[in-house]
Amino acid sequence: MNKRDILYISIISVFSIFFIFLPININIFVKIGVIVLLYLIYSLKYLQEYLEYEEMVDNFPLFLRDLSHYLKIGQPLPVALKSVSNNYYGKRLNREIKYIISEMEYGKTFYDALNDSANRINNLEISEVLSNINNVLKSGGDLSNLLDTLSESIRNLEMIKKDRLSQLKVTTYTYYGLFFGVLLSIIAVYYLIINIKSFGLTFNKETYYELINIYRFLSFLLLLINAIFTGLVIGKLSKGTIKSGIIHSIILTAISIGFFFLL
Repeated sequence: MNKRDILYISIISVFSIFFIFLPININIFVKIGVIVLLYLIYSLKYLQEYLEYEEMVDNFPLFLRDLSHYLKIGQPLPVALKSVSNNYYGKRLNREIKYIISEMEYGKTFYDALNDSANRINNLEISEVLSNINNVLKSGGDLSNLLDTLSESIRNLEMIKKDRLSQLKVTTYTYYGLFFGVLLSIIAVYYLIINIKSFGLTFNKETYYELINIYRFLSFLLLLINAIFTGLVIGKLSKGTIKSGIIHSIILTAISIGFFFLL
C-alpha cells in the first residue's frame, strides 16, 4: 500500500466519523451506505488492476505468436520487439514490452530484461515461459519455433482454465440466491414486527417504534456485511481471485442500500 492509498483511506475514515455523528437530518442507513460505498469505490482500483492483469494473461499467447512471426521474417530480436510494441496487447503487457525495450536500449541484455519483467509480472505461467525463452537464447536454439509452441500451449491451458471456471457459474448464481434469500427473510421478519399488534401483543407506541428501528438498523448492518463478503466469495470461486469479487460486492451493497432506503 503506497502513501496515496494510506492518505485516501485516512481521509475516508475521518470523513466517516464526522459524517456519522454530524447532526444533520439524514437517515442513518443512508449515512452508513455512503461510507461503505466510498470504501468500495476505492477498492475499484484493485478491480482495475485485476482486469489489466487478466487482459495481459489473455493476450500473452498472441504477443508470443506475433514476436515469432517477426523473427521468422528475418527481423533481429530488438527490432522484432519494437515491431510488436506497435500492436495492442492490453495496457499492462504493452507497458512491459516497452520496459524491456527501454532496458535493452540502456545496455541491459535481453536475458536480464526478461528476468526483470518476470519479477514485475509475478505470474507463474508467464515467468516459466520467459525462463524457457532465456534458456533457448543461452543455448542458441530456434526461438521462433519455441515461441509458437509456447503460445499454443498457454492458449490451451487458458481454455481449460476458462472451461473449469465456467462450470462454477452455478455456484455464483447459488450465492446470489442465498443473498436474496437473506433479504427476503429480513423483509418477512420486518413485516411481522410491523403487524405484531395483530397477534394480540400490546406495546406502547414508543417501544413499538423503537423495536422497529433497532431491527432495521441491525438487519441493515447484517445485510451490508453479507453483501460485501458474499461478493468477494463469488469472485474467488468464479475467477479464482478475491479482487474479481469487488464488482459483485458493489452490486449487492447497492441493492442493500436501495432496499433499506425504500423500506
